[in-house]
Amino acid sequence: MIMAGLEFMKTSPYHTVYLHGTVRDETGRKMSKSLGNSIDPIEIIEEIGADALRFIVISLTSQGQDVHLSRQKFMVGRNFTNKIWNAARFSFMNFDNFHDGSLILDVENETFSIIDRWILSRTNELIKQVEDDLSKYRFNDACNHLYSFIWNDFCDWYLELSKPVLYDKRSAEEKHRTRKVIFYVWAHMLKLLHPIMPHITEELWQRLKEFTSAGVLEESIMIASWPHPDKSLQFKRETEMIESLKDIIVGIREKRAQHTISPSKLLRIVLVPEAEGVEDLVRTVETDITSLGKVETCVIDKAFKRKEGWVPLKLTSALKYMKGFVYLGDIVDFEKERERLCKEKDRLENFIQKIDTKLKNKNFIQKAPSDVVAKEKKKVEDSKLSLRKIEESLSGL
Repeated sequence: MIMAGLEFMKTSPYHTVYLHGTVRDETGRKMSKSLGNSIDPIEIIEEIGADALRFIVISLTSQGQDVHLSRQKFMVGRNFTNKIWNAARFSFMNFDNFHDGSLILDVENETFSIIDRWILSRTNELIKQVEDDLSKYRFNDACNHLYSFIWNDFCDWYLELSKPVLYDKRSAEEKHRTRKVIFYVWAHMLKLLHPIMPHITEELWQRLKEFTSAGVLEESIMIASWPHPDKSLQFKRETEMIESLKDIIVGIREKRAQHTISPSKLLRIVLVPEAEGVEDLVRTVETDITSLGKVETCVIDKAFKRKEGWVPLKLTSALKYMKGFVYLGDIVDFEKERERLCKEKDRLENFIQKIDTKLKNKNFIQKAPSDVVAKEKKKVEDSKLSLRKIEESLSGL
């Protein structure tokens, strides 16, 4: 094409060439018809849709690396597409009699909540990340940033934290502000996602237009202006508050999982502030902690000393601000639990040692198929991760 362009048009048809890796199967063999290991994209499109296929292929294509493709990996794209669609259905279902969607928010004059300011700040950060990824041709990083934001930040956290506003008897003004934020985030998410998943984004864009006045959104997302970061939507303190809230709730859920505690069983927790202003921060999100963490009581006590029956919460981002403890004395038999964990620890250690011995055997490495060796290595990695979690549980007990 370059030669033809120079010959007939007297100019190069393009100035940038993107070279991607070779597409291989999951065992590392190059895909080809003669080997019979190729995947027909038409079949995948008929099964899960073109957007799911596009997303997965792009997300797997990292610079300088070959693409290891399998049919199973396309299921991630299918699940992501379903997640987007269901989240849109939920959001738009709560837009009854709402027609004030806008791409501009007056954050100075409107009292948006902490969670609203957090998701607006994260949306602003997402725009920066995706712009940077695309400018550097890191298309897989753009996919991963979008996936993480949409699935985790927006769906799993923001929409869940917004349900009390949308469902409970809150003021009409609060509900209206929350709807404006949801509309704003959807509009920007769809624009950023459109180059990767054009079909679902166009469909949702047309539905989004129903909740705004004429002319606010372009006729098609294909001709919509590309979003740019907005300095007025950077809320550092609110972001730290919500990240700490997420950290506490995840810590509570991990304790439930470690000790197989039913979600219906309400827990008691104590948070010990260790930095100035943390107490006010926690009180601001106390209701969210009790509802999302299935907590009966959340006590804030600077002078708390750990007693029998209290187990420390595993905190990461919140650790520099506070410590957390959950009471399991009347829920968990510590002696039986310690005995169970020790048995599981011994079993995992023996299993890891057995697989390690096999992997150190040169005959096994040379004769076994590469996919078998890879599976054995994966077993070791997974077992070591489980072992670390058990050791953390034992240290907590």
